[in-house]
Amino acid sequence: MKTTHDPKVNKGHQLYKQTKIYDNNAKAGSETKPQPVGDRASDRVDYEFNMVKNPYTGKIPEKIKELEAEFSTSIPESNELQKTVNKKGRRYYYWKSRGPYNVGGRTRALAIDRYNERVILAGGVSGGLWRSTNAGKTWQKVTNRRQSPSITSIVQHPTRRNIWYYTSGERSGNSATSSSFYAGTGVYRSVNNGRSWRLLKGSADDDITKISPFDLTNSIAINPTNNDIYVATFNGVHRSQDAGRTFTEVLAGGFDSWTEVITTPNGKIYATVDFFGDPNTGFFSSTDGDEWTNITPTNIAGLFNGRTVMAYDPSDENIVYFFSENLASAATPFC
Repeated sequence: MKTTHDPKVNKGHQLYKQTKIYDNNAKAGSETKPQPVGDRASDRVDYEFNMVKNPYTGKIPEKIKELEAEFSTSIPESNELQKTVNKKGRRYYYWKSRGPYNVGGRTRALAIDRYNERVILAGGVSGGLWRSTNAGKTWQKVTNRRQSPSITSIVQHPTRRNIWYYTSGERSGNSATSSSFYAGTGVYRSVNNGRSWRLLKGSADDDITKISPFDLTNSIAINPTNNDIYVATFNGVHRSQDAGRTFTEVLAGGFDSWTEVITTPNGKIYATVDFFGDPNTGFFSSTDGDEWTNITPTNIAGLFNGRTVMAYDPSDENIVYFFSENLASAATPFC
């Protein structure tokens, strides 16, 4: 873990903590648990090489790009993407790209204004936050160079239409730094329907030599019954009861654990903590955010599960779906 400042003065994006790396072996209480294997660039190169090499010679064929282009000409054309399906008087269309087209990086966060579906907010892990007012035809960047460009989740206030929040800091990095953090700077708030943003002081550590829970976040949710804000970080689930002025940890997860949180329309809270959580691990529910019940299925409890995302059924919020990464067998997730 980086504990000292760089002798060279940082500029631009370097002011954020994207390049900070820590030693996971120093995690307290994890001596007897399996350690996660990070995404290493060398492993990715080996994987891609094995995917394209000739299985008989063990080498990449010469002029492989020309061979690929030649092969593609033999693939029959299809108009499937242009077809529409008529069902009960309603028309369903295939997906269309909506941009923005000049910004690279993985789009991690997406939200549609519940009062005006033509307003869309989209955020990338390193490309900042973008806003469209015409259903994606054009986009405008709404974060400035002093604000974190690493967007991980967006949420609109359930009762106050002009208030939005976004969280920053990507644990898995981006295309340029896939093996390390792409750290953020906390939680941001907008009071003018996403046009401009300010950092919530309760989530800012104001210290580039340290990593606080809000530097790496996964999801944010607002309880519609009392306006409590929940943020799932890489170090537990935290709650604010004063619109982000202060935050308190309500579900401990331990250092560098994947956590997630959602709330239902009636105020039920669900959270997850991965296998490496300490002292908590598994699936949890709460009605007040203070007392949590472990609802981990018996056939999953104790297994090598990673990040788990959730969603409730809008027609019946008692039905909740959990989709969990299986670290023991990457091809077979738990759900």
